[in-house]
Amino acid sequence: MTPVIDIHIHIQPLGMLKPAVLELTRRSRHNFAQIEKFSADPVAFLKYLDEVGVERAGLISSVSPEVIGYTSEVSDWVAR
Repeated sequence: MTPVIDIHIHIQPLGMLKPAVLELTRRSRHNFAQIEKFSADPVAFLKYLDEVGVERAGLISSVSPEVIGYTSEVSDWVAR
């Protein structure tokens, strides 16, 4: 398998989402259980990236406290 570099992966703490946004995400994503798992368990997320051949990843998020619920704390969460 050829290694892949993915520089645009959104990963965020679901607990910071506003309730309506969380519900919309839950209903609209067929793989919500997987998203929930990866959000809660960075080791599982890293294992998945390894399994699908992602050698390096750029994790991103966005600050949007009024609309989505993410405050600037989301950047620290992603870095951890």
